[in-house]
Amino acid sequence: PWKLVNYQSDGYAKFAANPAYSGPGPLKLRYFVEEPFTTDTAELNVLRSGNSINYGYVPPQEASQASVLASQGYTKQNWQGWGTTYFLMNFHNPKTGPIIKQAYIRQAMQSLIDQPAFVSGPLKGYGHPNYGPVPSQPSNPYSDAYETKGPWPYSPKKAVSLLSSHGWSVKPNGVTTCTSPGSGAGHCGPGVASGTQLSFSLEYGSGDVVTSQEMQALKSSFSQAGIQINLTSAPFNTIISLLTPCTPSQASCSWQMLNYGGGWTYGVDPYPTGDQLFGTGSVSNASNYSDPHADQLIATTVHGPGSLTAYEDYLANQIPVLWMPQPVYQISEIASNLHGVLPQSPIESLTPEDWYFTK
Repeated sequence: PWKLVNYQSDGYAKFAANPAYSGPGPLKLRYFVEEPFTTDTAELNVLRSGNSINYGYVPPQEASQASVLASQGYTKQNWQGWGTTYFLMNFHNPKTGPIIKQAYIRQAMQSLIDQPAFVSGPLKGYGHPNYGPVPSQPSNPYSDAYETKGPWPYSPKKAVSLLSSHGWSVKPNGVTTCTSPGSGAGHCGPGVASGTQLSFSLEYGSGDVVTSQEMQALKSSFSQAGIQINLTSAPFNTIISLLTPCTPSQASCSWQMLNYGGGWTYGVDPYPTGDQLFGTGSVSNASNYSDPHADQLIATTVHGPGSLTAYEDYLANQIPVLWMPQPVYQISEIASNLHGVLPQSPIESLTPEDWYFTK
C-alpha cells in the first residue's frame, strides 16, 4: 500500500500512497509518517500539544493523562499484543555462563521477581503477570493453567532455600558465595568454582521510565537472596545490537544480562512455539540457551502431532529467560477525526491503508 519516500537514522519514516495498490479498497491517505522520540515523555508532551500526532500513546507511568487527552478529543484504547516479555541471561558468557546454566539459579532468580507488584506499580495496572513462552492474553486455546499461574511465583524464601540447598552461603543484602563446589546434590553445580559470587551486570534500555523502575526494584529484590545486580543503561539500539548468538571467545559475548524492555511478539510466526526463540542455534536465540529436551519438544510442536502444553510447561519451569510482566503493547490515543484504526492488531502491526479522516 505504501512506498518509502524518506527515512532518517533517528527512525523518522515517511510513506506515500502507492498508486499501484490494488485493494481491497482505495487508499484514503496520501502520506503516512512515523515520528521518532528519544523518550516516552517527549512523545507525550507532543501528544498533549494536540498539534501533530493523530495516533500516539500514553506511557503507563502517565496513565492519568488520558483524561486530559480525552478533553482534547483523543480516545484511549488499550492495545494488547500477542507475545511474551522477558530479559536475557547469557549462557555463553565466560564468567557467568556456568552459573546461569544451573536451572536452580534461574529458578531462584525468577522467584525474586515480584510480577504482581510490577503490574500494580510501574505498569499502573496496564499489564498482567507472565510466566512462560505462550501468551496468556488475549484469551487463546494454547496457554494452560500451569504456565499461567507460574511454577516460580514471587517467593524470596524459596529463592534462599534453593541457593542454600545447593551449596551457597546466602548473604542477604550482601553477596552470596559458593562454598560447596562440585556436582550432585548439595553442590553448586558443574563449572562453578569455590568462592564464585552471585554478582551480575545487567544493561537495560534507557529512555523508558517503566523499564528503569522495574530494574531498580529488581536490584533491590535480588539483594534479599544476596544476588548482586550491577545496573547500567544504554540506548535501545545499543542493547539490541548485542542480540545475536555468540560464542564465549567472542568479544560480543561479554554481556551477562540484557533487558531491552520487551520480549517477543508472535507476528509473522503467530503460532507460539519456540523454534526461533529457544531452539539450539536459532538466530533469535540471543541468550544462547541450549537444552536437548527443549529442542525435542519444540520439534514436536513444529513437525509432529504434539500440542504446546509439554513445551510451554517445560520452558516455564526451566526459565531460559527471566520472565517479566506482559504490559499492554501501548495505551493508544486516537484522534477523534481519525477512523479505521480499530481493532488494533494483536501482532502489533499498523494498517494505515485502512485509516481515514473525517471533518
